[in-house]
Amino acid sequence: MSIRSALIGGLAAVVLLSSGVLTFVGIRSIRDRVVEEAQSRVSRNLALCSHLLEADLELAAERLEIEVERSGLPRMLAEEVSSPDVVRTLADAKRALSFPILGIVDPNGNRLDRNLPEAGGASAELPPPVPGGEVLRAAYLGSVGTGTIRLSAAEIREEGGEALLAGLRIRRDGPGSGVGELERSSRADGAGAPESSALFQWCALPISGEDGTVRAVVYGGRPLNYAADLVDRLASSLFGGERYDGKPVGTVTFFLGDLRVATNVRDADGERAIGTRVSPVVRTAVLEGGETWHDRAWVVDAWYLSGYEPLRDPSGTIVGMLYVGLLEAPYDAIQKRAVLRFVLPALGLFAFSLLGTVLVVERITRPLERLKSVADRVADGDWKANAEIGRSYAEIDSLSEALSNMQAAIARRDREVREKNAELSDTNDRLEEANQNYMNTLGFVTHELKAPLANIQALIDLVLDVHGDGLKNDGRALLVRVQRNCEELQGMVKDYLDLSRAERGGFAPSLRPCDLLADVIEPAIALSEGILLSRTMRLAREVSSGKDLEVFGDPELLRIALGNLLGNAAKYGREGGNVRLGASGSDTGVDIEVWNEGDGFTEEEGSLLFTKFTRLRNANTKTKKGSGLGLYLASEIARAHGGEIRADSEPGAWARFVLRIPARPGDARRPAPPTDTCP
Repeated sequence: MSIRSALIGGLAAVVLLSSGVLTFVGIRSIRDRVVEEAQSRVSRNLALCSHLLEADLELAAERLEIEVERSGLPRMLAEEVSSPDVVRTLADAKRALSFPILGIVDPNGNRLDRNLPEAGGASAELPPPVPGGEVLRAAYLGSVGTGTIRLSAAEIREEGGEALLAGLRIRRDGPGSGVGELERSSRADGAGAPESSALFQWCALPISGEDGTVRAVVYGGRPLNYAADLVDRLASSLFGGERYDGKPVGTVTFFLGDLRVATNVRDADGERAIGTRVSPVVRTAVLEGGETWHDRAWVVDAWYLSGYEPLRDPSGTIVGMLYVGLLEAPYDAIQKRAVLRFVLPALGLFAFSLLGTVLVVERITRPLERLKSVADRVADGDWKANAEIGRSYAEIDSLSEALSNMQAAIARRDREVREKNAELSDTNDRLEEANQNYMNTLGFVTHELKAPLANIQALIDLVLDVHGDGLKNDGRALLVRVQRNCEELQGMVKDYLDLSRAERGGFAPSLRPCDLLADVIEPAIALSEGILLSRTMRLAREVSSGKDLEVFGDPELLRIALGNLLGNAAKYGREGGNVRLGASGSDTGVDIEVWNEGDGFTEEEGSLLFTKFTRLRNANTKTKKGSGLGLYLASEIARAHGGEIRADSEPGAWARFVLRIPARPGDARRPAPPTDTCP
C-alpha cells in the first residue's frame, strides 16, 4: 500500500468516524431533546388537565349551591313544606343544572324526593343506599362534598331511571389503543359486551337550619361517559384546537377502568373512538400499580406521546384513568427538520474535510514521490540526479537536503571505493600469485624432502636391525632419536603435501561404495604401525565387519583422515601406552573412534584442535614436533563427506577422537575454502 493511500484512507476514516459519531450524537441529542420536550409537555398538560377537571367539579358544586339557594329549598325544608313541592323544586333545579341525577336525603338517609315520577319507582319501604357515601359523609359533616365516583347499573337505574342507564351504556366494539406494533389493531377483550356502569362527577350540598345542624343533603352529578363537551373543552384549554394533517394535536380521554368512555379522538369514520380498552401494559401500571405512565402509544390510528394517571374516588379506590396525548407526527416533523438542518452542514463539513485531507496528502506525497524517483536514479548510479523539490513542509525540505548531501557523499565514496577496489584488486592478484608460488614451492620442497627422508629412515632402520645390539647405549639412543626425528619430519612432509593438495581443491571426494574395514582401516593401521612400534605403543582393534561398515566415500581421503588420527595418538599418547581403534555402524552412518592413553587436553584446548597450524603449547607437548595440520586436514575430509570429528578428553588420563561418516552420499559436500594460507 502506498503512503498516499494509507494517509488518505486513514485520515478519511478519522474524518468519517468523527463526522459519524458527531452526527449520531447530534441526531440522538436532537431526538432526545424533542421527545423530552414533548413528553414534558404531556406531563404538564396531564397535570393541568387533572386540575381543570377538579376545578370543573368544584364549579359544578358551586352552581349546585347557588341553584339550591335560588330555589328556596332551605326555606321550604325549614317550613316543612310538603314533599311534592320539594320534589317539584328539585326537578326545576335538576333541569337548570343539567344534572341527570339530583336527589335529597335527611340526615338519617331517608329520601325526600320519592314522589318524583322519573326517579325510578324504588320501593319506599326499603330505599337503597344513596351512591357516593364518602361524598355524602362530608356533607353530613357540614361541608360541600365532591368527587369522581363509579355508579353501577343498578345505582344508575335507581337514581336516574332506565332511560339514563340506556344512554350511558357503552358498547365495547371500537378499535383499540396499545403500546407497540403488535397492539395496533387490538380490540378490547369481550368486544360487543356492553358496559352499563358509568363515571360521574358527584356533589353533595348540606342544608343547615338556623342552629347550624344539617337538616338535609342535596346530592347529584353528571356523567363522564359520553362527556363530549367536557372533553372538547379540556382539549381546547390545553391545546387550543390545534390540528395536524387533519388530526387534533392533543387528545383528552376518560377511562372507566380500562375502557375509553369519553374522548376527542376520532376513528376513520369521524366518530369518537368510544368503547376501546387501553393496552395491558398501561392497565397494569396505572390501574393495578396506581402509577402515572408516560410513553408513546398507538391510539386508534396514530402514535401519540401519552400520559395516563389513575382517577380515584374519595375513598382512594381507582375507578378509571385520565389520559392526555400529543400527536407524535408534528414532533417527528420537527425532529426531521432539525436533523436535516444539522446533517446538511455536517455533510458539507465532512466533504470539505475530506477535500482538505486529499490536498494535504497530495502536498506531502508528491515531493516524496519526487525524492523516491531521485533515490532510484541514485541507486542506478546517476549521481547527478536533481533532488531539489521546491518549497514544501520543513521536514520534507530537510529530507530533500539530506538526500542531496547523501547523493554527494555517495558519489565521493563511490570514487574512493573504486580507487580502493582497484588497489585491492592489484594487491589480491599479487597475493594470489604469491600464495600460488608459496604452495608450489611448498609442494616442491616437501616432495623433494620426502625421498631423502625415506632413504635416511630406511638406512637408520637397517643399522638398528643389523648392528643395533652391538652399539653402545649412547650410540643406539642417538640413532633412535634420529629415527624419531625422521619419522616426525616424514609426518610433517606428508601433512604439507596434503595441505598443498587441499589448497588446490584436491580434497573434493570422489564418492563410491567402500568397505571401511578393507579400504580404510586396515591400510591406515599398516601405515601407522611403524610410529606406534617406535614408541612401543600397543594398538587394540574393536572393529566389527560386514555391511555395517559400508558407506559412500573416498577411500583415499578417509585413509588420510584416519591415518592423521592414529599419528596424533602415537605422537601425543603416552609412550608404551595403549591405543584403541573402534568402528561401529548404523542406518545413518559409521563412527570411527581413536582412543589413546596420555595427557589429553582441557576443554579450552579442545576448541582449538581443528584449526590450521595450531599446536597445543604446554609442559607435556613442548618437546613434540609437528605441523599443526593433521587434525585440521582430518576435519576438512570429514566435512567434505558431510560428517564431522568430535573430540573429548580426561586431562592427564586419555583423549578420544570420533570420525563420523554419514551413510548417504547426498550428505557429502565440498570442503570449506581455506581460512589461512601460510603458517
